[in-house]
Amino acid sequence: MAEPELVFREQVRAFNARDLDAFLATYGPEVELHGLVPDRVVRGHEEMRPLYETRFAQEPLHCEILGLTVYGDRWVAAHEQVLSPAGTVVLVGVFEVVDGVIVRADMTGRLPV
Repeated sequence: MAEPELVFREQVRAFNARDLDAFLATYGPEVELHGLVPDRVVRGHEEMRPLYETRFAQEPLHCEILGLTVYGDRWVAAHEQVLSPAGTVVLVGVFEVVDGVIVRADMTGRLPV
């Protein structure tokens, strides 16, 4: 497996395990998350931590990878299905991986399945 795929899969594993520290460790400290929160870019661990602390405390919560494509040594495009209290979201995410961490993620999704 290419490094971007390994990092992405570890991020999903930590998400499903609700292991916040392991989840954040897959992201660079200055990461930019686009599309996670409407009309706002989430920047860095300090903005991610409170969002995911709340999210990881909710039931149900599970991410399933429906499809995955790796582009070179830097990009992962993922088709995911996320079960959350709001319903099931099908989304596409593009993750940029540099030096073993996600430095940018762009997500778009829709409700319900």
